[in-house]
Amino acid sequence: MKKLNSKTYQLIIISILAIAVIYFIINMIATGIGLEFSLLWHWVFIICFIFTTLANVKEKRAIGTAIGLSGILICVTSIVLMAI
Repeated sequence: MKKLNSKTYQLIIISILAIAVIYFIINMIATGIGLEFSLLWHWVFIICFIFTTLANVKEKRAIGTAIGLSGILICVTSIVLMAI
């Protein structure tokens, strides 16, 4: 049996994360309900996710970058739903 390398594991984890985030965003849009935080906390989380993403891009860590981008996408979607 062939042994999976590190890149394969990273791709599997990122794919699972992407599917979960897409499902979560579709569910948020379908129900019309965003996250239960105030607007201030949305921006705090977005700023934190931006720094997380930039740090992981600099270190070339794919999973950390995917987590940061996912967080940004979820928070931005929630802000858009709050604005509608």
